[in-house]
Amino acid sequence: SNAKGIGVAVRSNQGAYGEPIATPFYESFEGATTHSYPWLMKQETGYNSCNVLTDIYGINVASYDDNGMVAFTALSQGKTRLELPILDISSLKEPVLKLWCFFIGDLSRFVITASTNSGLDWVEVKEVPNSGAAAGWHLVSVPLSEFKGINRLQLGLEIRVDRSAQHLSYLLVDKLSVAENPDCDLMISAMEVPEKANAGEVFTTTVDVTNAGAKAVNSYSIDVTINDIPVMTQQCDALQPDEVATVDLEIPLSSNSTSMDLIVSVVCDGDKDLSNNTWGSKYTRVVRSRYPRPVSLTNTSTDKSRIDL
Repeated sequence: SNAKGIGVAVRSNQGAYGEPIATPFYESFEGATTHSYPWLMKQETGYNSCNVLTDIYGINVASYDDNGMVAFTALSQGKTRLELPILDISSLKEPVLKLWCFFIGDLSRFVITASTNSGLDWVEVKEVPNSGAAAGWHLVSVPLSEFKGINRLQLGLEIRVDRSAQHLSYLLVDKLSVAENPDCDLMISAMEVPEKANAGEVFTTTVDVTNAGAKAVNSYSIDVTINDIPVMTQQCDALQPDEVATVDLEIPLSSNSTSMDLIVSVVCDGDKDLSNNTWGSKYTRVVRSRYPRPVSLTNTSTDKSRIDL
């Protein structure tokens, strides 16, 4: 059977089985496990492993932390494939595979493959570049238009190592989905906040905005609120599909602040998925001055002289 439940991928020479899972399909490996059946791992050649982990070398999961990701480990020359459950994408007009990946080392090649006969034959769909431009967590979109109408599609995540490993090389994968490809979908994919901020001064927060949609966005804005009070809006330029923009926000903090509930939201006309537009943080410590600060100043001149304050 194909009962959906909690399980882990294991080494197997077994082919996929059971009824296909309807799309949209989503797997974030929350809690360092899988939440759909059956995931299979095939070691075609060599010895390269695949595990579901919470973190590795201090690198945590992609964006919204849920304590789970896949880590491929290249131990030798060869090829290992992690096979998804069989999916029914026949209801999707523009199906797309989206995932986040992170390369550690330069030995690993990452190739997306597909099978329409329960894993008997596999075809290459896309190779994800492993280059300096792909440093850190980044979104990868793989259109599946050539498989439109298929009700038994299986996708494979392959790690390939073409030469003997002199050192370990890793590939991390997280937040995988197969769904309709929206024209417009901006998301905040990361945010860095300072450990502390001084009341009455400006502090810097850095956000990564990713275009997860199928089309370019001409412009968008970022709204910032602190303790439910709007404090600023920053206008931003065009963003191409899968492109990530790193934006520095110079945010003013009220001199009356004693704590900070910071909410940052990306706003774009026509955004089809508002669930990933906002990121919040309550972890910045507010430091107040030991000296009084003027809140407002007024001046009354009786002899029409000029006084600058």
